[in-house]
Amino acid sequence: MREKIVARILVATMWITGFVFGVPASAQTAQGAQGGSLVAMAQVAPAMAEQIALEYVGGGMVSEVVLERRINLVYYEVEIMHNGQRFDVDIDAVTGTIVRSRARNGARFFALSGNASLVEQIAIPFARAEQIALEQAGGGTVMEIELERGRLGIHFDIEINYNFSRIMVRVDAATGAVINIRLR
Repeated sequence: MREKIVARILVATMWITGFVFGVPASAQTAQGAQGGSLVAMAQVAPAMAEQIALEYVGGGMVSEVVLERRINLVYYEVEIMHNGQRFDVDIDAVTGTIVRSRARNGARFFALSGNASLVEQIAIPFARAEQIALEQAGGGTVMEIELERGRLGIHFDIEINYNFSRIMVRVDAATGAVINIRLR
């Protein structure tokens, strides 16, 4: 019982003083200082992240581009199909360096076809999709923007934290229309 009380006091102290996972409050608030905009923090464009990942893997077809925020890192996760393998390449969205890569069985992606670049096929840029999602959610902090090629076409899935809730907004990448909104 005493350990639980001590742990709660420690967590509360860390929260009040602004230190969570060793990241000062100034760094945390800088992430959300731009109205919850994840795109504004990325200095590397989505098309450049795709190109870096494709060069690293040696070619292939991009099936997904995700812009994510994890503690104090903003990065792209680019999913590529190449020679029957699925590759996930994580690229720092500020520096353009590869943070992590992994290969997986890609059997479920064999039916995909088309251009290697996913970003070149969209009419709505990441920043506009993010803005549409934030308007629909009524504000919040964008945690993830996922550009995905699916059976119904290309769309964005945008995850927003708002008032202690997680909201997922799906936006059509061709028209900017909101496909659906749901609480997660």
